[in-house]
Amino acid sequence: MVDIDLPIVIILVFFIVFSVIVVLTFLHSASKKDKEIERLKNEIFSLHYEDTHLKKEYASKKSYEGMETSLISEQLKKIEHLENELDKQRYKVENAKQVAQEAVKVKYDFLSNVKEDLKSPVKTIIAYATILSKDLQNEKLNSHAKDILTSGNQLLELIDSMMALSKIDAGSYDINENAVELSFLFNTIVDGYKNIAAKKGLQLTLDIDKTLPESLIFDASKVKLIVDNLLSNSLRATKKGYVNIYVKPNGANIAHNTINLQVIVEDSGTGIKKEDQPKLFEMFEADGLGLSLNKKIANLMNGDLTFYSEYGKGATFILSLTDIEIVLPSADHENHELEINFAQISPEGASILVIDSDPDAAQTIIESFLESHVRVLHFETPRDAIEELKRSKYEMILIDIEVLTSDENAISKVIAKISDAPVVTLTHSSVKDAHVSENGARVVGHLKKPLSKRELFKISLKVLNFPDLLKNSV
Repeated sequence: MVDIDLPIVIILVFFIVFSVIVVLTFLHSASKKDKEIERLKNEIFSLHYEDTHLKKEYASKKSYEGMETSLISEQLKKIEHLENELDKQRYKVENAKQVAQEAVKVKYDFLSNVKEDLKSPVKTIIAYATILSKDLQNEKLNSHAKDILTSGNQLLELIDSMMALSKIDAGSYDINENAVELSFLFNTIVDGYKNIAAKKGLQLTLDIDKTLPESLIFDASKVKLIVDNLLSNSLRATKKGYVNIYVKPNGANIAHNTINLQVIVEDSGTGIKKEDQPKLFEMFEADGLGLSLNKKIANLMNGDLTFYSEYGKGATFILSLTDIEIVLPSADHENHELEINFAQISPEGASILVIDSDPDAAQTIIESFLESHVRVLHFETPRDAIEELKRSKYEMILIDIEVLTSDENAISKVIAKISDAPVVTLTHSSVKDAHVSENGARVVGHLKKPLSKRELFKISLKVLNFPDLLKNSV
């Protein structure tokens, strides 16, 4: 057990307060630099506008070539003056750009160099504060130690946030996308706040829309960072009532195998005053750097962070992410113990056309429907398949995505002209990167190779047994 007296704790408190003041002063200075950069960007925009205006005036002046000699002479002088002004404006634009870029680089380089120098002493303070908070028996001193620990951790978060903002401004902030199981990610996030909510007597709920795919491809660490901050803010602002999290789809592009996702954090807290709302995402205006950083990260992920609030009635924050690729399961993830009965698919009979040079994929499809009333016809090349499609009606077409999109979607457009059958692509890789034309064949789904019989069963059941469900697919 540590035996420590009040003066030592007071010294530690003074030290952490002094450190906080120093770093916050630095961060405030960096914030002023950001505002200067923003001012320069606005000046660049203004100069571009003036440049365009002068060009139009210059063009207008040159149209008077048929005027009398005296007027022509006067116009030539004006044109010469305008040309000089254009040169000046171009110089100002280039100079302002260079100054803004240099300011961003200087800030980033400085933060990179001093990052560890700032964090090392703070980590030492946190380490000692952790020991003191565990060993001090005096209630008052223990409370001081916990305050030191909290302040130290907040200081570390500020340093990391400032570094992240600088990386974003310098264009070196990486987004790392991987396959993410939605249920696991959001349940993990919410589990981390259940004790806090319980201590405050708040209801904390999570609702993941059941129509969402099991897994999507995005940067889970960045999404967790944003949702963590939103949850923390909501729990801090809510004295009684609830904090609800909703994860739901907001439209989709089936042809490109992407979906739009919304994560909504809703609380019954104090809300945000109307006069404070316009500057909520500015640095140090709300929760330090949290919301400002989160919005920039959301923008980098092809999304946005928005909110609406009525003071005294809570707030709702919405993280929107667009064009997120859906993970396509393959035979590598197959559950071989799962019984699948293909005889359930279209018992009244149907015809499927397969266009693929991959013998394994074709064999899997043919074998799957052997015991069903579905007829499967396979062609390795699109030419013979198209001739067959002209002669007979098919209820579903399975086609290799490279064949479908070859020659600027020529095959896709031909299929669209001669058949209204729904098309399911067969692919080895990402569909998002393929150029699937929405003006061609009607693509309603995708299967990843090696083909999963379970996924083949699901898409066939939807297309052949319940075609109306295709209209409501996410």
